[in-house]
Amino acid sequence: MKKKSIRDELDDSRKSINETMDAPERPFTFRNFWGDRNLRCFEDFRRDSDMRCIYCGGVADTREHIPSKLFLRRPFPDNLLELPACKECNNSFSEDELYCEVFIDTLKTLSGFSEELAEANISRKRRTTAYNDAERAYNEYLKTNVFTANERVNRIILKLAFGHAVLELNEGAAAWKNYMTVIKHEINYRFEMSNKDYTSFYYPIFMKGKIFPEIGSRAFQNLYVIEPLFVDSVDSSQSNISIDQVVMDWMCIQEGNYEYLTWIESDGIHVKIAIHDFIFAHIILDFYV
Repeated sequence: MKKKSIRDELDDSRKSINETMDAPERPFTFRNFWGDRNLRCFEDFRRDSDMRCIYCGGVADTREHIPSKLFLRRPFPDNLLELPACKECNNSFSEDELYCEVFIDTLKTLSGFSEELAEANISRKRRTTAYNDAERAYNEYLKTNVFTANERVNRIILKLAFGHAVLELNEGAAAWKNYMTVIKHEINYRFEMSNKDYTSFYYPIFMKGKIFPEIGSRAFQNLYVIEPLFVDSVDSSQSNISIDQVVMDWMCIQEGNYEYLTWIESDGIHVKIAIHDFIFAHIILDFYV
């Protein structure tokens, strides 16, 4: 029998409590929104509610998947997360998302990290444009060892980071156009990174000196307490010393295709994103709302 995870055990415990009390508004799950009720209209996609667009604050009439299904492979995970968005804002990213997926997929193939282009339901014209841009950029990289940033890819990575800030940390709703400052926008492709850089990118974040997320936010439910053991190197007769530490770990939407990590520091909202285990982004945002 598969050993239960910490989350499974806590979920079972909560369900047991619910059986002896009045039923809550919704069944408990770690992925539901349990934060500030004033923010629920932005962060909880429910058609029977007053949903507001996470980007502009207007009336939301569509669902925004974070991440888009374009960055995933079939069969899709069952627990895809959705945020409310108005049709205008949602559609404004569609073309760039299609372009971004083909651009990344092409680079992965050209650089030898994939054997062939993945099948995608994208028109030949769209595929050709992104393919040609990726091929041109990669050939230039081989000559100069410098990879030129692609503005359309940058825009989508920024959009994903913004979505995770809203979804996980309850920060930045309706701030996309007028109240968001990009402190850092760093993107690296696998062929640019050493093995050490690649490995360290996936380290969890130790929360000492960091700002804890809001109680009730989804990110708060991703905190773990670990107890590393340290052996006294001077006096081996001494007992091992254990120091409890709180860490924020990665969230995996689909292994090998999409993972992310969010946390808060004094300089802003940090978001790390890994797409197809090939493109790695670290974004820092600040919101003035």
